[in-house]
Amino acid sequence: MKKVIIGLFFLAFLVSFSDSEFEPDEPKYGVKLMYGNGYKSTLQNLVLDWDYNRDPAGTSLVGLSGEKYLWTNIWNGSLDISAQVGLIYHLENNYQDDFFQYNAGVKFTWKKFPWSKYVRTKVYVLEGLSYANQIPYLEKEKLDFEGKSHSNFLNYLEFGIAVNLRDITRIEPLDDFYGGVGISHRSGIFGLINGVHGGSNYVTFYLEKEFK
Repeated sequence: MKKVIIGLFFLAFLVSFSDSEFEPDEPKYGVKLMYGNGYKSTLQNLVLDWDYNRDPAGTSLVGLSGEKYLWTNIWNGSLDISAQVGLIYHLENNYQDDFFQYNAGVKFTWKKFPWSKYVRTKVYVLEGLSYANQIPYLEKEKLDFEGKSHSNFLNYLEFGIAVNLRDITRIEPLDDFYGGVGISHRSGIFGLINGVHGGSNYVTFYLEKEFK
């Protein structure tokens, strides 16, 4: 069943990158570089409670992702939808070997705010799938302690907020660059994927470049 789900997902993803009758408005592509630190806090702790409990092991990650915009300026310029693939390298601080993680998903970006004429701001949510060559130490330690199972293959959720660097620095060459903060999250969606209850969270800082 897992292989079927993975196959259907990546088939749909490849189709989304193929030529179609619809040509998206500008921008057409994006590249993002990010760095993040691991946190033992749950996703609810981070987002709702503002409770940031840094991973004592000091694990972190670096990531690179690319996206293709599928539809832009939906709802009077408010929403963009894109397909994204990403590569993450986990830095395990000598608790285990460092390793790669692969992500793919659909990204929804909201970009219309009352202050956007002064500082262009983007808030995004990405939903997709993730495969890690090893179980991240942050996940393994917590789930083993709780007596729960873990898996290389999990759901992937990523979200964040960014501002246009040209608008806040007035440096013209930075017009297509955005700087932001976000969260990278792997989980089994309460046991829906491979029976995994739990996952890992990394608070990230990122630089994004749009291509037209």
